Amino acid sequence: LSGNGIFGTLPSPFPSLDRLTTLSIANNNMTGSLPDFASSLPELRTLDLSNQKEIGNGFEGHISASISTIRFLSELNLANNRLTSSIPPEISDLSQLRFLNLSSNELSKGIPSNYWLKIEVVDLSENKLDGRIPVDLGELTNTLIFLDGNANISLPAPLSLCSVDGFDLVNNPDFCPSERNFLADFYVSAKGAEWTENFGWNDPYLNYCNWLGVSCNEMDNVIALELSNNGLSGKLSASIGNLSSLENLDLSDNDIKGSIPSDISLLSNLSRLRLSFNGFTGTAPLELENLNQLELLHLHGNRISGVMPTVAVASDLGESSFISDCGVPTEFDEPLICGSCTMCCNSQSDCNPTEKTRIQRNEFSGYTEFTWVFFISVIGFALVACVISYSYDKFKRRSDPVASSETRRRSMKRRANKYALDKIGQKSVYRFFLGKSWVGWMVASAVMAIQIWILFTFVRGAEFDLSDDNSDFVYTWKCPRDKVECDNKADLTAAGWVMFGILMASHLLKDLVNGSKMIVLSAKEGYQPNSRIRFFVGGLFLSTVTMFTLFVSTIYNKAIATSNTKIIANAVIILFINDLDEQFFSLIEAVDERLITWLSGKDLVETEKVDDAPDDIDAISVIQSTSVPQSSSSFSFKPKNTTEMAVKEEIEKKMEIFWEEVRIILNESHQDEEKESDL
Repeated sequence: LSGNGIFGTLPSPFPSLDRLTTLSIANNNMTGSLPDFASSLPELRTLDLSNQKEIGNGFEGHISASISTIRFLSELNLANNRLTSSIPPEISDLSQLRFLNLSSNELSKGIPSNYWLKIEVVDLSENKLDGRIPVDLGELTNTLIFLDGNANISLPAPLSLCSVDGFDLVNNPDFCPSERNFLADFYVSAKGAEWTENFGWNDPYLNYCNWLGVSCNEMDNVIALELSNNGLSGKLSASIGNLSSLENLDLSDNDIKGSIPSDISLLSNLSRLRLSFNGFTGTAPLELENLNQLELLHLHGNRISGVMPTVAVASDLGESSFISDCGVPTEFDEPLICGSCTMCCNSQSDCNPTEKTRIQRNEFSGYTEFTWVFFISVIGFALVACVISYSYDKFKRRSDPVASSETRRRSMKRRANKYALDKIGQKSVYRFFLGKSWVGWMVASAVMAIQIWILFTFVRGAEFDLSDDNSDFVYTWKCPRDKVECDNKADLTAAGWVMFGILMASHLLKDLVNGSKMIVLSAKEGYQPNSRIRFFVGGLFLSTVTMFTLFVSTIYNKAIATSNTKIIANAVIILFINDLDEQFFSLIEAVDERLITWLSGKDLVETEKVDDAPDDIDAISVIQSTSVPQSSSSFSFKPKNTTEMAVKEEIEKKMEIFWEEVRIILNESHQDEEKESDL
């Protein structure tokens, strides 16, 4: 009977039509109240009395609760009338109901709940309903729900209802704030029901700004989400990237798995991101490079592999600003590569800053490369010292007749080998450098090569490369789960380095000084070129091994020493390598003492046996038997005029120089005798 211009009222009681299944009188001009259809139409399935208000006043009054007894009713349409009062809650008893439209009336009070899940449409829009929207409506996931036009409904809508696509107010920020929806997705994805604490997250009406871990600004925009150590698991929802005002995201110390969503790069205001100590896998999204406001980025304690994107983190936290698992040992075949990290941690939760060493800051790749520069520098300094010594000696001989006398020269030449032997060490294979035996030179060179080879192993072990598993570098920092800043746990203090310095000086300074003296000796005039070369090579090798030992011990302890006792222990081990030349000499001597004579050479052996050359002995004997005048007054020449007086003064000066030379030779002779007596 729809659309026929029917006017008037429906009879009450309504005629009994036991088999009538459909009654449709929509789009007419009827008025009055609704009769009791339950007793008259027990088999009714469709009741459509809508749109009476378009022409006239429409039906009015209330909806009888008895309508709920029409057990087969599947469609009830009373829209666009003037019905008042409340919607009978019994209407939810209509188990076969598929379509309910009560829109555009004057219905008031609350919205009934407990609808059957089979219902397809619930339209209660354009009424005067009030109170909270029932949570049960959120269970109607496949239902079209219309509630718009009810100004007195309390805000917001239930969280579950805002997840229903058919809800007409799902995009209304007053009823369904978008950020609450994003947080809800995050909650579900992170298995919120299993969290240690989830206050507010299950409340369908509580403002999301009051949820646990959520902080908002004055515009109710989420600016912080802090849920560290709260039992989160599951995965990190990509909807987190829709919280556009988020500045602080801290989900550390949980059990979130899966990959880090690239949508997180949409958080342009993000300044602090802590995802450490979770179970994230895969590679870090390259889009993280777009986070230009980051001041803190913690991604360590996960299973992230590959290459970490270059993220510019500007922070006052220094070493603790950008942390990842870029250290070794690692659980992967290749460690994570992170060029912009400020701290690298390994699989043992040990960490260390990535700040370059002073060597690396000077454009060297590491200590291994710098070692060659070190050797070249030592040789250069030795040559410079040799040139300076030669120039000084030459100047001294020009200005000092005694120093340039033949007698003085013979005396120096006579004692040079013994002096060099004392400096390089009587019980060291380096003494072979002073002899003329090529076999001795080869033995000494081989021992020195062994020392440098072993020391070079420590150089490679000291390399500061946090991704190199061959390095012995010790991680001394810890980055706790409950703290933002990392701590250096090393117990090495300044006192340890002082003790290290004392130990090095007491064992190495003597060799360094003696080696330097031999280099200076090689520049003296009066020696054969071969002797000079032997002095220079012996002094250079002695100084080089000594300085290299000091260099290696220093860098290796910087790399691995974590306490005062360990720095001493490490130093002692490396110092033992410096003594290998003496240990090898003792070994050769133990095998056969004649090998020492053979490897040293005849001239070096004679130096040990004879303190003075025979011709010098005769000269010194004559000098010792000569009465040395104490002054020039013993010269008895008497001048007769001024010219002769000048000649006398000149002769007296030369005589004083001569006797001064004699005294020097005698003193040196006595000193040599005392040394031989001591030996």
